Amino acid sequence: PAQEAAFLYVPESYDGGTNWGVLIHVDPGDGSTIRDDWKPVMASHQLIFGCAWGAENGKPDLRRIGLALDTLATIRKEYPVNPRRIVISGLSGGGLIAVQNALLYPELFAGAISHAAQAMLRPDAGFGSHFPYLGDSDLDKVAREPIRWAFITGENDKNYKMILNQAQAWEDGKFDARVFDVPGMGHEMANGERLDLILRWMEGRE
Repeated sequence: PAQEAAFLYVPESYDGGTNWGVLIHVDPGDGSTIRDDWKPVMASHQLIFGCAWGAENGKPDLRRIGLALDTLATIRKEYPVNPRRIVISGLSGGGLIAVQNALLYPELFAGAISHAAQAMLRPDAGFGSHFPYLGDSDLDKVAREPIRWAFITGENDKNYKMILNQAQAWEDGKFDARVFDVPGMGHEMANGERLDLILRWMEGRE
C-alpha cells in the first residue's frame, strides 16, 4: 500500500459536512487527473473526486478493481462523507471496470457511469458476457439495489452500436439504467455539462 497513490480533487467549498459524496474515476491511461470542466460539477454536487494511479488498461482487472476500492477507502478514512452518495465512473476500459465494481460491490455505490464503454450483461450478437462469473440470480439481486447505471456515448464512438445493443439486456434485467446518446460524441469522457446532467438524473433531480 505504501507504493500506491491516487489523484484527489477536493473542491475549495468542501466544509467537512457529512452530506458530501465521492466520485471515483477509473482512467484507461496512467495519467489520472480531473478535467477542468468537471471541477465546478464536483463543487455543485458536493463530491470529492478520486482516481487511482497505476490502474490503466492492460493491468489485471482485479488489480484495477482493488485500486479503485482502495482509493474510496482512503477518502472515506480522511474525509467524512455520506456513504449513500458514492458514484463510480470510468472511460473506455475504465468504464467496464467501474461497472464491474458496482456489480460486485453494490452496497458501496449509488451509481455507476460508463463513458464510451460497452458492458455486456449476457452473450449477444456473437459477443460473450463481460461478467461470466455472475449468474442470473446474482444479477437479479444487484438489480434490486438502489443503484442507477448511466452509459454515455455518441455516434462517433467506436463502441456506439454495442452500447445501444446492450441497453436491452439491462432493461430486461430490470436495472435502473439509461443510455445518454450525445450527438457528435466520440470515444471520450462526458464533458462537465453532460456529467452534471447524469449526476442530476442519478440524484433524482432530472
